[in-house]
Amino acid sequence: MKGTFFGAPWVPVDKKTLAYLIGLLDLKENEILYDLGSGDGRVLIEAAAKYNFKKAVGIEVSGFLCLWSKIKIRLKGLSSKIIIKKANLFKENLAEADVIIFYLMPECLKKVKEKFKKELKSGTRIFSVSFPLPDRQPSQIFKKQDTLTVYYYEISV
Repeated sequence: MKGTFFGAPWVPVDKKTLAYLIGLLDLKENEILYDLGSGDGRVLIEAAAKYNFKKAVGIEVSGFLCLWSKIKIRLKGLSSKIIIKKANLFKENLAEADVIIFYLMPECLKKVKEKFKKELKSGTRIFSVSFPLPDRQPSQIFKKQDTLTVYYYEISV
């Protein structure tokens, strides 16, 4: 779509970073996980394999990647736990999220920062892979050899 910017080209997170990121999440039974730009669903599938949480929602603009991730999720028997929405993340309400993960480009992070201010509740945990949120100090920065950097934020209202 000419003139429309959705956030990032699909670049799947590598296996080492994925395992490291999943270990950082510490999801609880009553929590809801969102993956903005969920691609092929690998982050949500791995999170479901490690944690017993309420539900996960992937938001992905690519119809192909949505279909692919839904097939993978169904084959793993996770359809009741993981929902994939074909949508523009800027048009989706994120208010129910307890934990949000994304691997988006810096240009997109400028826009998403304002969305977070309006929609997220206090205590929401955010994990940004590779790029920090602009004008916001992360609570922690996680970096391990052979992994991408993960920036962690906690919303306080």
